[in-house]
Amino acid sequence: MAPVANSLPLTTERVSLSEVLSALSYALDLTEGAPPGHTMRTCLVGMRIAEEAGLGAADRSALY
Repeated sequence: MAPVANSLPLTTERVSLSEVLSALSYALDLTEGAPPGHTMRTCLVGMRIAEEAGLGAADRSALY
């Protein structure tokens, strides 16, 4: 198989799960017509409710 012209170079840089989820949530806001940041704000509200409800760190991590 021939190499693809103008392909991006491979990198060893790592991307965190939170960065991937942030990018996906931004894309979701765009496709759903929601204001930018809506999904992230909704997540923040959910996390604060979970904290006030006394959920442990593992449960909050699963919620995130």
